[in-house]
Amino acid sequence: MEHNFGLQNRLRLSYVKSNQYVEEAFPWANSSPSPTQGRTPGYVASLSDIHSFSSRWVNELRGGFFDLQNTRISRYRDITNSSLGIFNPLEAALGGLASLMPTVDINTQRSSSGIGNAWDFFDWQRQASVSNTVTRASSRHTFSFGGEFRRPSVGGEYMARTNGDLDYDNWLFFLTGHGAPGGGSDLDQGNTRRMFVFKDVSFFAQDDWKLRPGLTLNIGARWDWYGTPSDSQGRIGNYYTPSMAAAMGAKPGFQVPANSVFFQPNFDPLKLGYVLSPGTPWNLNQVNKSVTKSTLREDYNNIAPRIGLAWQPKSLPGTVFRTGYGLFYERTGGAMKADLQLSAPFFFFANVYGPEDMADPYPRLNQNPFQIPFAVSIGQNANGTPSWRKPDGSIFPPKEQFNPKNQTFIDPLIQAPYTQQWTFNIQQKISKGAVLDVRYVGTRGVGLIARVNMAQPEDPRIKPVNGFSDIRDRNGAVINPGFFVKPEFLGLNHQGGFRLLSNWGQSSYHGLQSSVRGRVGFLQTNIGYTWSKAIDNVSSDRDVAEHNGFNLRGNRGPANFDRTHRLTAVFIASLPTPWRTNHFSRQVLGGWQLSGFVTLQSGAPFSVLGTATASALWAQPSRVRASLVPGRTGQNIYTPGRVQDRLISGYFDPTAFVNEPNAWGNEGRNLLRGPAQRQVDLAAAKEWRFFERLVPEFRWEMFNILNQTTFANPSSLTVPNSGLGTLGQITATVGGPRTMQASLRVRF
Repeated sequence: MEHNFGLQNRLRLSYVKSNQYVEEAFPWANSSPSPTQGRTPGYVASLSDIHSFSSRWVNELRGGFFDLQNTRISRYRDITNSSLGIFNPLEAALGGLASLMPTVDINTQRSSSGIGNAWDFFDWQRQASVSNTVTRASSRHTFSFGGEFRRPSVGGEYMARTNGDLDYDNWLFFLTGHGAPGGGSDLDQGNTRRMFVFKDVSFFAQDDWKLRPGLTLNIGARWDWYGTPSDSQGRIGNYYTPSMAAAMGAKPGFQVPANSVFFQPNFDPLKLGYVLSPGTPWNLNQVNKSVTKSTLREDYNNIAPRIGLAWQPKSLPGTVFRTGYGLFYERTGGAMKADLQLSAPFFFFANVYGPEDMADPYPRLNQNPFQIPFAVSIGQNANGTPSWRKPDGSIFPPKEQFNPKNQTFIDPLIQAPYTQQWTFNIQQKISKGAVLDVRYVGTRGVGLIARVNMAQPEDPRIKPVNGFSDIRDRNGAVINPGFFVKPEFLGLNHQGGFRLLSNWGQSSYHGLQSSVRGRVGFLQTNIGYTWSKAIDNVSSDRDVAEHNGFNLRGNRGPANFDRTHRLTAVFIASLPTPWRTNHFSRQVLGGWQLSGFVTLQSGAPFSVLGTATASALWAQPSRVRASLVPGRTGQNIYTPGRVQDRLISGYFDPTAFVNEPNAWGNEGRNLLRGPAQRQVDLAAAKEWRFFERLVPEFRWEMFNILNQTTFANPSSLTVPNSGLGTLGQITATVGGPRTMQASLRVRF
């Protein structure tokens, strides 16, 4: 709705409501039917008021509201653990998603399959915002300044197997209700319900200054404050190491807001979703009241300057030069939400091997979940082979063995990451309807969000740790690296026990981008080509730094999404009508439109990984790169010939790589690059105008019309201990075969 209050004021209101419903018969891979229902209601509203005080002064006030709910929950919500005769203590203690049917995994000779719920969730995103911009225009200046306030909130509930997970080695055990001797069960404990609220404030000022005809300078600056999250019930957990605690002026240990349930009278772990074995001692000695409501320090120094210049020389009326530089900060709330929702001390992963009583199969905690390091000790047999023991040195019961845990925490000193961007481009008119655009674009990412495993083991041969000075026992067997983590992280998994989210990432991008767009007769085209290089040390805010996490410089290499060359072409052709004077020809052959999209691009980079249990034996991270044999480089690894002729024989020479048991592999990250990719899509469309208000439209779309096979990257997981396995072979494709679809719609 839009209304003008005279000549000086215009008000506009918009409101959009949507609701999407889906039902998935197979919501997770390799599963038996387990229908999941999903609803995604959304609401978007906006209000704007533009008021002209004079010919020079204009004020624009905007407000908006956004609400989106995303739910995936089992269709059969009346089937629960208790209705199946299975006792899940969280069903009554937590309710919600924890009360639903368990996940059941069954291993077969072909694959694993399952029934029940897996990873159901309820997600809620909401944002309210208000902004105001004031503009003053004159003959040479257009000056604007303003500010914005945003209140984003994200939350919901994530199942995370609080409903229970039962694993069976075969269908016989499942049908007879036996979990032993194979299989196991999981009952991830804790409460995942959250509603995080953020507050953001921004101010900006900029000026477009016409220095002279054909030359314009744009200069400005922006300040952003991205507030840290809060939860009305204090359900935010974090952990400070001694160095973090000193920087925050707090005590080491877990940090939770003062309004948390931990500090309420008569705190009971079961109300939080923790089920402890009878007699297990627990305390809250390491649970501290956080000095901030979010456990994080606010970041206020996000000042971002921008400058740009546009020049059209008088002597070159068809040419425009542009250059600019800008600094851009990024909010990190999405990455924080996923980690805070599953972080200790509010959440804990637990499992048990081979439960014998399937009526009561789920594990209880035999540890105090509110402390790090865990209350465990290390015992050794006569051969020096270690095992986890209770603090007094006694062994754990066979069905209550201790397994090292995984946790993710957030650096309390985390800052908003930023990107610097600079560009220079030339735009040239090459004909009446065509323009050539050539530009150089450079970016530099600083303090990007990523994770590093702080519990990465130390080499005891260099520095003794936990009483070990060698990585092998007296029989020569390799000792589990979990025993080599620092004492402050004892009991945490060596492959990701203390993942710290912080500003670990760095990136750079340099690209030459060109495009030609225009119209020639009945043909309209847009052709683009990019030659670029993207380099980073970690490519996603969800990634954990691979290989040696304590040497991020060694992880610097081509980004996972780097494509050296990329050519795209889009065209739309309004085909001429033959025999236009003939009525039948005009109706059948006239009005056709042909469009297409062509993509040609370099392959994606990848690394050859070593076998975790045979590489860097003292650490054995989940992603460890192999070593190149002497004399081999990234240039002489590939095998010759067409890709389709090297599928089985090997896209690259697998003998060029070996596991490196006593050192970090020397292969650079993303050293190799997979097969190039290409695809051509076409569409033909026609309208018939039989009536003025009734217009049928036919559309025929053809994807991958040439039926070209796009090969996936070759197998690079992993260098086998013996033989070559499938290393270097291409066994999969990406995309699909030629697909065609036709549609008919009517506009009225």
